[in-house]
Amino acid sequence: MTISISIPVNIEIRSQVERDVAMSLVQKLSGAPEDTPEEFRLLMLIEAIEVWDAKHEQEEAASQLARSPLLVWMSIIAPHGQSFQAG
Repeated sequence: MTISISIPVNIEIRSQVERDVAMSLVQKLSGAPEDTPEEFRLLMLIEAIEVWDAKHEQEEAASQLARSPLLVWMSIIAPHGQSFQAG
């Protein structure tokens, strides 16, 4: 007995390479007729790419914040409500 699943139930992108492949597939599937397995795959791929992008935008923002030691230092030296004066 062979079971074939032609429509993915869940797509998770785990790497930049997988994202690139997904984008390529989106381009190939764009214009798929409505209510077809191809349109369903297209929508699933688009959703997976959006999830990947949102996750990596958050990670990049957190990374940039972590690279800002001056802001952390200034908030310790001059707590809220006080001004910081160099000199």
